[in-house]
Amino acid sequence: MPTTTTMQTSIPVRPKRILVIGGGPAGLVTLRNFIDLAIFERVELVERRDDVGGVWYLDNPKNNPKSARFPSPAYPGLIGNVLPEHLSYHGFPFPPPAEYDKENREHQPFPTLTETHEYLRAFAKPYLEDGRIRLGREVVRVEERVVGVEVPEDATEAETEHLGYLLTKNKWRVLVRDWSDPTHPGRELEEFWDAVAICTGWYDNLAWPNTEGLEELKEKGLAKHAKWWRGPEGWEGKRTLIIGNANSSNDIAAQLAPFGSSSRPVYRSIRRPNLSTFVSLPDDRIEDVACVKRYEVYDVPDEENTSAGTGSKGMEGSKETQKRQKIRAHLESGRVLSDIDIVWVGTGYVPSVPFVYVLPPPFPDLFKSGTGVDPREVVPLMSLVKFNLPQISIEEGTSSSSTNSTNINGVASSYSSNTNAIDSGNGQAQYRLDGVSPSPHTSPDSLPISSSSLARIPLLHRHVHYAPSPSLAFILSTMAFTPFTIADLASCWLGLSWIEGGGVEYPKTLEERLVFERKRIEEVERSRWEVEHTSTISSTESTTPVLATSPNPNSISTTSNQTKTSTKTNGTAGPSKTNDIDSARFFGTNGHTPSSLTSYSVLGYFEETYARSLRDEVVRARRELGGRWVGWGEASASGGKEEYSSFLSFALIVKHKFRCRAKTYAFCFCFFLLPCVGGLGQLEKPDLIRVKTKAKGQLAMFDCDNTPTLKSSIYRTCNSGLPIWSPERTKKREAMYPLKYASLKWASEYGGRGWTNRE
Repeated sequence: MPTTTTMQTSIPVRPKRILVIGGGPAGLVTLRNFIDLAIFERVELVERRDDVGGVWYLDNPKNNPKSARFPSPAYPGLIGNVLPEHLSYHGFPFPPPAEYDKENREHQPFPTLTETHEYLRAFAKPYLEDGRIRLGREVVRVEERVVGVEVPEDATEAETEHLGYLLTKNKWRVLVRDWSDPTHPGRELEEFWDAVAICTGWYDNLAWPNTEGLEELKEKGLAKHAKWWRGPEGWEGKRTLIIGNANSSNDIAAQLAPFGSSSRPVYRSIRRPNLSTFVSLPDDRIEDVACVKRYEVYDVPDEENTSAGTGSKGMEGSKETQKRQKIRAHLESGRVLSDIDIVWVGTGYVPSVPFVYVLPPPFPDLFKSGTGVDPREVVPLMSLVKFNLPQISIEEGTSSSSTNSTNINGVASSYSSNTNAIDSGNGQAQYRLDGVSPSPHTSPDSLPISSSSLARIPLLHRHVHYAPSPSLAFILSTMAFTPFTIADLASCWLGLSWIEGGGVEYPKTLEERLVFERKRIEEVERSRWEVEHTSTISSTESTTPVLATSPNPNSISTTSNQTKTSTKTNGTAGPSKTNDIDSARFFGTNGHTPSSLTSYSVLGYFEETYARSLRDEVVRARRELGGRWVGWGEASASGGKEEYSSFLSFALIVKHKFRCRAKTYAFCFCFFLLPCVGGLGQLEKPDLIRVKTKAKGQLAMFDCDNTPTLKSSIYRTCNSGLPIWSPERTKKREAMYPLKYASLKWASEYGGRGWTNRE
């Protein structure tokens, strides 16, 4: 007897029409890979701003003052800390900076904000031209719809595949606000898509320290998030306190340092020495201090704005005293910083997608009496962060259901959290999560889940598929050392998982798809517990920061028995009972605070393992993607005459010439005609290839050298496999940070002040 199902469980989803949300690095490569690697009926990308590039596009409001603005957290003069090789999509290598600027780049090999945006725009050019990228479209709601079909008990494999399509047809209702129409700006339109890939990043969701008094500072405009930093102009002469020592905080400090002095420094509040990935030059004008415990606002006379007039006693010629507000920062070390004008908070962002609504997953807790949840009414996706959490037994080292019971779907049916803080790792100790109430550790034998694991996009398999409904997916839902290449790889994997015969499969049941998240959370929580309980630095010791002067932790010499309330960044000091700066980096200067890099939403040192596992599956499915990775130098060595050794590369040529209408003929040509002549790999870089296309109904001829690249520019396309994640690649990546340090050093000493932090 046939049954009716509305949940994708054992039937794989087979969408035909896919919407990609977000035109940054993740969204652009996802669009390209979906078009090139799979046979979908339609793939489009919507981007709310007026250009692609995401965080790398620094928009100018003067260009279109009437349009809605969604500012990037980037700032003028931003220089990256990732080398071109790690910014390259496969088949479209990032040009070396010397091709942009042949002078001064020997010592400054890192691409700038402008150069990175130009690369992304060149990559997106063919899709902007053919209308697959729609700019000025803001997605305000993604909503899952109930789609029910009858499943025959004796369904054949072909029938099951068709059911996979029916279960996803028009599955997602997307509400789009159109800012591109000047006559009706902001008009809302309704669209329906089989599948949605969300590539929006984190930068709308600011992380703020949970520090006493900070809310008052924010209300009075005395504290600003680093997202709104646009350079030092206008902040000269202001006494500044910066929270954190990751990339944004370090750049803000470096840009303000020229306006400070050793007697009037820029203060930087830190919890640990900067990790090697967050490179910063020593500077006498930057003083690192302990974490802030409490803020206080007080008034002082404003002599600059005091005006002549009638005084308080009514006497002519007296001055009416104006007031302005200052900040006192009470540090954990006991020191008080006074006369502070502004606090810049560089504590990062948290993952969240508040515009996504899903049907309630089949978790018993959702439908208990009194919850008011209707199984056919959508709920915010972010409301599900408390589900699928493991209960970890410290003694036995295995998951337990003693106090946080688990139902048959592997979903936590009760929940207890030990804190409502998100640990940033670079600024202050606690960050708020809405809707999560703190409660203490209740059992010495179990490990409650920290809210670093609550700060995640929930219920994702492999950080990609939404487990209850895999036609919703996320690319770059986590922070990564090399986000461009991770997005490239993950979107290849996702695209292949969505097509029949793609060669990549995901678990058939919801229970199996939830295992990845639960195990990963357990690994993270164990690591954090070890930091909290095995630290070599006692929490009762000095909270003075241990300071580093080099990006290489192995090259740092420390000074023992130095305990100070603060210290300049040109020396090293630490708690009196240790001289181990590596320990301070790992455990924090208070001896027991895990870094936020130990988080479910940060790949960190799990990145290599994660990427390698995805790549292995992709390459097994598509061997051509396992070919040798080609960098810019190799791609340009042939003068633009790239080899097209696979049918997918050949289809790419046809696709761009005929806007994908000839895709079927291109594949037929490759599968049936080319084997007769030995395949494209046997052709000697033909100058002309003749292809009959159904769309044009005639014989079309085009030059292989005139592929859709910017031939006269510095950009090249080439046939290239995905990069190989290996220990050697990891070493190359880690070598970037000493190189970045050397680059900053050169800029400060030889290259002129302009190259130190600004383009």
